[in-house]
Amino acid sequence: MAKKILFGELTSAEIAKLARQRKKPIVILPMGALEAHGEHLPVWTDTVTPYALACRVAERTGALVLPPIEYGFCYTLRPWAGTVSLKSQTFAHVIRDITRELVRNGFDRILFMN
Repeated sequence: MAKKILFGELTSAEIAKLARQRKKPIVILPMGALEAHGEHLPVWTDTVTPYALACRVAERTGALVLPPIEYGFCYTLRPWAGTVSLKSQTFAHVIRDITRELVRNGFDRILFMN
């Protein structure tokens, strides 16, 4: 059976066990934005790219991949259809809150992938 790399597929008990290990796995937080990329790319390109890369890294290293953050601060692209931007302060608070929760759960090696 393949080792699970997606944090969201783990049970609470499995997460607790990983958090108690002496050498805890790195937890990767992929993040992107929902923004216009011209006529040739989908608006979620900035999310699916780091998510796919995070999964490849995790398969090779034993890291865990969190569900991606699909919204970011992309204020300058708001005039184009499909762009959905958070305020910069909101985005910063989301990152901070997720980080605090990971640390509270016992994880201290966090990689932010954008």
